Amino acid sequence: MMDGASYIGKHVLASDGDAGVVEDVLTDQDGAPLRLVVRDHGVFGRDVVLPFDHAPIEGSTVRVGFSRAQVHAGEPFDPIRHGESAGLFSAAASQYDTADDPPDPA
Repeated sequence: MMDGASYIGKHVLASDGDAGVVEDVLTDQDGAPLRLVVRDHGVFGRDVVLPFDHAPIEGSTVRVGFSRAQVHAGEPFDPIRHGESAGLFSAAASQYDTADDPPDPA
């Protein structure tokens, strides 16, 4: 299985065409992908959360088993409901190495 970070930036292909771009992958504490955060291509593009369901990557595309309308109607991403307090972790955030950050001045 690919790690969640490998999905970020991929185009999302719904059953009836292009549906958006993967903005993030929400994982469990062990890094197993659970949800895709997709910037939908609706009139008012927004981030929605979709079940991961073993979405296969084909080149620069991720295939999902939903229509574009279903993607657009997906649950809006909420950093509180979809964050660590809910047992979900951001694969995008895990790409940043904080070890090289300068110390906070005290």
